[in-house]
Amino acid sequence: KQQEKISPGQKEMMDKLGKKIKQLRIDQKKGYISFAKEIGIPKNTYYNIENGILNFQFSSLCQILLYYKQQHNISPQEIFKDFEILLFPSEIRMLMMTILLPGQQ
Repeated sequence: KQQEKISPGQKEMMDKLGKKIKQLRIDQKKGYISFAKEIGIPKNTYYNIENGILNFQFSSLCQILLYYKQQHNISPQEIFKDFEILLFPSEIRMLMMTILLPGQQ
């Protein structure tokens, strides 16, 4: 399956997010296959997210962020703290509201 054409900015963001998520997993000393299974994401999808090669579904990202919030007390804000340059503040707020307050918008 060929990846959709994305802008350089989108690619930069996907790469940066993938590296951050990968480092969190490595810090826990978990392999990507067992981690993907634990959080309920197909291993290929998770691998591609980590490597910035998939225009992934938002629901997969939410699963990863909720896992870290619930299991390790790592907030989405902490995960995205270095992204302010890539996202506008309103986009960050909208993303955080979706994750932190599901169904309450």
